[in-house]
Amino acid sequence: DGEEIAIFRCDGAVRAVANACPHAQGPLADGIVAGDTVTCPLHGRGVDLVTGEVSDWDTPVRVHAVIVEDGVIYLER
Repeated sequence: DGEEIAIFRCDGAVRAVANACPHAQGPLADGIVAGDTVTCPLHGRGVDLVTGEVSDWDTPVRVHAVIVEDGVIYLER
């Protein structure tokens, strides 16, 4: 559907979220990951990769369910 997805490996789990922070559309794929949180590279807001919640912001990031089979990553729709 034209949505960019950012995919992260976090402590052995694979997480997938929309690649745009809702605050200023910062590219989350360029952020720094610690645990299950990525920091937006534009303004430093933390995005929870499990829930999509964004620190100090009301609009969450869309989270995509992931299935990994034989090393291939699939997103559930």
